[in-house]
Amino acid sequence: MCNWNSVLSLNDINTNNLVAMNNLLLKTQAGRTTYCGKRVIVTVNGVTSSTPFFIGDGCERCARGSDSVWNPSAAAGLDFSFTALDTLSPLACSNGHIDISFDIVNKTLYHFDV
Repeated sequence: MCNWNSVLSLNDINTNNLVAMNNLLLKTQAGRTTYCGKRVIVTVNGVTSSTPFFIGDGCERCARGSDSVWNPSAAAGLDFSFTALDTLSPLACSNGHIDISFDIVNKTLYHFDV
């Protein structure tokens, strides 16, 4: 969703640090300019990750649901690759989710064709 004119895989981007966010916020040029490629600071259990995550895709499931109550079919927040999620919490995939807090900051880590 961030690379508007072509599809890029994680292999193309050469990182697993790409995360997906609420796809409704990325449907406009202004939204893509605001969020795509921007650094995401993620905190799990009070510990801030040093992994340089960045917004790179939209997630329909992330656009629905509560950000405080787990629901397997709709959960507001971010979507990570298995590898990225495993660096945050090795039990996350077996548990189905982890509670995080995050900030999207105005620092571009990857330049997309938005």
